[in-house]
Amino acid sequence: MDVLNRAEDIGEEIVLSIDGLSKRYYKTKKTTFALKDISFRVRQGEIVGLLGANGAGKTTIIKCLTGLVKYDSGEITLNSFKIPEQQKHALNDVAIVLEGNRNLYWRLTVMENIRYFLSLRKMGKPDEKSIDEMLKRVSLHNDKHTLVEKLSRGMQQKLNIAIALLCKAKLIILDEPTLGLNIIANHEIVKLLQEIKLQENSILVASHDMSLIESIVDRVVLIKNGGMLVDTDVKSLRQLFTSTAYRMCVENKHNTTLQRIIDDITSKYGSIVIDGTNENMWQFIINIYDKSSRENAIELMSYFLANDIDIEKFERETPDFQHIVSRLLSRELES
Repeated sequence: MDVLNRAEDIGEEIVLSIDGLSKRYYKTKKTTFALKDISFRVRQGEIVGLLGANGAGKTTIIKCLTGLVKYDSGEITLNSFKIPEQQKHALNDVAIVLEGNRNLYWRLTVMENIRYFLSLRKMGKPDEKSIDEMLKRVSLHNDKHTLVEKLSRGMQQKLNIAIALLCKAKLIILDEPTLGLNIIANHEIVKLLQEIKLQENSILVASHDMSLIESIVDRVVLIKNGGMLVDTDVKSLRQLFTSTAYRMCVENKHNTTLQRIIDDITSKYGSIVIDGTNENMWQFIINIYDKSSRENAIELMSYFLANDIDIEKFERETPDFQHIVSRLLSRELES
C-alpha cells in the first residue's frame, strides 16, 4: 500500500523515529500482522496524530516504542537511543498517558501522585511553586489533597497530563486522552492540549476523537490493517480531496413515506447520505466525486420536484475532518 504524501525530514530535531516497524502474532498455523512496515517521525515541537480504526495497530505502535511489546523487525529511535537496546535511557525524557485509568495510584492524593512520579525521574526536590501553578492551570488546585479515587475521570486525565508536563519530557505520548469523558471534561482536555500546543511540546496522540485531532495536530499518520496509509500535514490531507458535497433540505408536505423515498434514491444514487429527518423536513448530503455524481445531483433535484417535494435549501458543504478520514479508510480517495 502506497503511503500518501509521506512527510519529509526538513531539518528539525527528530525526537522519535520509527523505520520499517513490523509485528506478527502467531495463532494455530496462522500469522497475523499487527504492524507492517510502519515508518514515520515526530520532530521537536510537533504534534502528530496517530489515527486508525479499532484494531488498526495504533496501541501496538505505542506499546512497541515504550518497550511493552517486542517487535519483530524495524528500528525505533527515541531521543537518539535505540529501543529496546537502550530503552532505559530512551524513556528518560518520555511521558506516557495510557488509555483508561492505569496511570495513577488511586489510594494516593493528587499531590502524593505528583511527588511520586517526579521522584521516579530523579528530578530532585519537587518545585512546589511549579506544581501549584500547574494545578491551577488544570483546575485541580483545590483538590491537591484529594484521593485520586475521589476524582472524576476527567479530573484524573487532567492530572495525568499535568504530571507529564511537570516531568519536562521531550516527548509526551497520549493514548485516547478523551476516551470515556463527558462533554464538559472532553472540552477541558481539548482546551488544555491546545494550550500545550502553543508551548511547542512534542506529542504523539492516538485517538478516535476527530475534533481533538483536527484542533491540535500538525501532522496525521493514518494506519489501516497494520499498514501505513497516510503521513502528511492536515492542510495537505484536506487538499487530497477534489470532491464537493452539497446539503439538500426538502419539505415533506404530503407526508410521503420516508422509507420509500430512501429506498428509491439510494438504489439510484450511491453517493446520497441521509443526514437528518423529522416529520416535515428531510436533509440529504450529496457527495460529488465526478461528472456522473454531478448528473446524479441534478437528477435527484428533478426527482424531488417530480414527486411534488419542495426543495427548501441546496447549499455547498465542506467535508469535515471525520468525513475525510472515513473516505481514506474506505479507500474512496481520488487517484
